[in-house]
Amino acid sequence: MATGVNKHASEAQVTGAVKLPPEVTRVLQKQKRVQRINNEHFFRCHPELRAMIGGFMSAVLKQKPDDPTLFAERYFTQPDLARQLGYSGWTRPPTPEPEIEQFDNDYGLDDEGGDEFGDERMAGTTELDVVELEKMLIGLFKEADRDGSGALDFGEFKELMATAELGITPKELELLLSEVDEDADGNVTYAEFASLAVEVIQTMRLKQRFEETEAIESEYLREAAQSIIGVVPQQLEQMVLQTASAGGLLSRLQVKTLFRSPQLGLSKQQINQAAESVKYDGDGMVSAATLAPTAYGVVERVVMRALAMQNLGEVGAELTRMCEFYDKEESGYLPAPVLKQVLLQGFPFVTRLQANALVSDKDVPTNGAGLVAWREHLPKMTAILKGMGDPNAIRERAELAARADFQPVELMSGKDHEAMNELLTSLFTRADKDGSGELDTDEFVQCMLAADFGFSADDALDLMAMFDSDGDGKISYQEFLSLAYDCLVHLARERKIMNSMMMSIEGEGIY
Repeated sequence: MATGVNKHASEAQVTGAVKLPPEVTRVLQKQKRVQRINNEHFFRCHPELRAMIGGFMSAVLKQKPDDPTLFAERYFTQPDLARQLGYSGWTRPPTPEPEIEQFDNDYGLDDEGGDEFGDERMAGTTELDVVELEKMLIGLFKEADRDGSGALDFGEFKELMATAELGITPKELELLLSEVDEDADGNVTYAEFASLAVEVIQTMRLKQRFEETEAIESEYLREAAQSIIGVVPQQLEQMVLQTASAGGLLSRLQVKTLFRSPQLGLSKQQINQAAESVKYDGDGMVSAATLAPTAYGVVERVVMRALAMQNLGEVGAELTRMCEFYDKEESGYLPAPVLKQVLLQGFPFVTRLQANALVSDKDVPTNGAGLVAWREHLPKMTAILKGMGDPNAIRERAELAARADFQPVELMSGKDHEAMNELLTSLFTRADKDGSGELDTDEFVQCMLAADFGFSADDALDLMAMFDSDGDGKISYQEFLSLAYDCLVHLARERKIMNSMMMSIEGEGIY
């Protein structure tokens, strides 16, 4: 299910929102990155802040003070607070000068360099014109319908879904078919297929956009991580060797002690993540010779992940909260079915197919037991979830579903054509009052109005000019019938679709 990239309408046209030019977006992105690096520098040089906040929250939960403000004042002014937190005699390293970038402020940015545009969101649409997208879906459906029955049986449906490479198991495919097959006849009609196919194409486009963005973002994250890790690789190698026991081995506890070094500035959660990513033998040990050259890479990945998670916004925060609820042991791993359930429960706009695509992708990070490394996968899930919730993407799905309710001409069966020919012949004969085998302008207008195709008298005059190939002011039966499917039926369908959508706009206000 490949997609194209023809842009058909700007976001401003659809929603009234102002879409920033690419150069402005790049400025905002760079500002955010610089700010994130500066913040990370500051907090790593001030680990006492994390300890103070953590200690205060623990004290509040234990003592449940009636006046939290007074309690906070007394807590933070305790003379022996440093001793309580384990920082007696500790000397804070100098705070580095913040990285400074000069930005052109001609883009309406505030003086602090912030922006007012909310969470960054990838476009969730296919970026195809709706008519062009529909033609592509019709082509996919006709190609999959090998027996020309006008519907896809389970085998044809399964073969088509396999081309999308969404990692769907046979059982999941059966569930998906039961959801799509609204009339439960075991077959998928075009109308049932269209909405699903749009979801597949949107999801594939979102994955592609994320990969393109990640290729650039990961290089930035690596440079940022290296700039804020307090040691160089050679120093960390020496720290590993010094921590190892006489036999040159380190236990899990020793590895955690190593990563707990203030020089690395890792949080408790990051320490656990780093320690768990080390490969231990059956006795829970790792050799210093194995760990020493790889330890810096472990720390680098943990810090990169922490930086990536700083800009996940409300969607990422909610997803994190739900995953943490199920990950009781704080392992950073969850079974794929549990993670799918998290997506379906926490985000009502996500369908079963979309949840499966996010969790069962071949690129989803897993451990040896097949569990999903949800923290590592969090940035990708968050970015794609935001795209799935893009109002323009939802509108696109709704519009294609509305169009699919009206049978496309390309999928009309022989019986449909025969019935339409009978209708048109009957209308033509009735309108041909003088039996001349031709319709003049007035007769043609009456014929079109009687056809109940949704055309007005003005529309009929325009059609007359289109059908009258020799310009004699009359249209013969052959001219009329030969052009019916190429033009008339298409136009009639488009008019019905337009009328239906206008009723939706007026009645429900969804567009």
